[in-house]
Formats: sequence, structure tokens, C-alpha cells
Amino acid sequence: MAGATAEMTIAPARCKVSTDGPPQSPPRRPAYRPRPVQQSYGIEPWTGAWHEYCSSRYLSFNPRTGTYVGYDG
Repeated sequence: MAGATAEMTIAPARCKVSTDGPPQSPPRRPAYRPRPVQQSYGIEPWTGAWHEYCSSRYLSFNPRTGTYVGYDG
């Protein structure tokens, strides 16, 4: 390999320069896990069935306000 010359070319490095400011950090996640919404499958409030149930269960049930006084006062 006498007489053979190797030619090497070095390409200039290209840098992408951002003018948007400092890099953005990823969005912060909450430190807690939100509770899942719990479904209620009871009697729908303000219906006839609800009125009947509450009237029969609680003697102090007030149908105008939908409230009652518990047995413990």
C-alpha cells in the first residue's frame, strides 16, 4: 500500500440553535391520584319512589325540603 493515500473529509458540525428560551420541563403530575367518581344506584331523589321510601322510613321526613331528623336527634 505504498503510494496509496487516504483522503479524509470532516464535515462541519451543525448545531440547532433555539431562540425560544430555556428548554421547557415536562408538565408536573399531581402528587396524589384523584379518586374515581362513584356511581350511586339508589333511588333517584325527588321521585315518587324516593318520597315513599323516606316517608315510610323516617317519621320526621319533610317532603318539601327532602330532609329528616335522624333517630339520634
